[in-house]
Amino acid sequence: HTENYKGAKEKYEEAIEIAKKAKNDDVLATAYWEYSILLRREKKFKEAINFYKKASLIFRQLKQERPYLRINNNLANLYYYIGDYDKAINLANSTIKISKEKEYEEELSYALLYRAKAKREKGLLDNLKSDLKRSINLLKKLKDKRMLAVAYMSLGLLYEVKKENDKAIFYFNKAVDIFKELEQPIFIHSAYGEIIRFYKEIGDYDKVIKHTQELINLTKRIKF
Repeated sequence: HTENYKGAKEKYEEAIEIAKKAKNDDVLATAYWEYSILLRREKKFKEAINFYKKASLIFRQLKQERPYLRINNNLANLYYYIGDYDKAINLANSTIKISKEKEYEEELSYALLYRAKAKREKGLLDNLKSDLKRSINLLKKLKDKRMLAVAYMSLGLLYEVKKENDKAIFYFNKAVDIFKELEQPIFIHSAYGEIIRFYKEIGDYDKVIKHTQELINLTKRIKF
């Protein structure tokens, strides 16, 4: 994996230099954007934020609104991931406002989700359920199953905070079913981690054992 990332980074760095020399801003912004995604995967968050912002500025200058809003969503999600919830909320608010006016459904669905996740972490629970339900309806319409499952997990976590445990586990399970269908091992691991933590916290250790065994069975790939 390290070699793959190294090779990809070198290609993007080369693409950035070529685009600069050619003064091709559209290609340069796209190269910055792709490079940001790679840096995030390497957990180089400050560098990723820097290149996201460079790409965002160019798309804004070129008046390419939808790529600009998609980068806003990437940034909001990254700020959420590193715990800077206020920045995540502010970026999502901006994207939501424009996306509602222009009827950009994909950008709106993601921004509503990222804002809801950040607000939940800050304990700002007003209107979260309606935001998540709206995001879920849009993601269903867009047939974006992976993000739909992420939204179900977020709704489950909200119900957990509100002590509505039956609803929480209902949405956790809906998310897991989709991740299994899509064969997304990283998301399956993370979802099961939340479910196991949830059952530990409510003291249902039979369910902890059951779901731990399920996770082992799902992830067992090699016979030693």
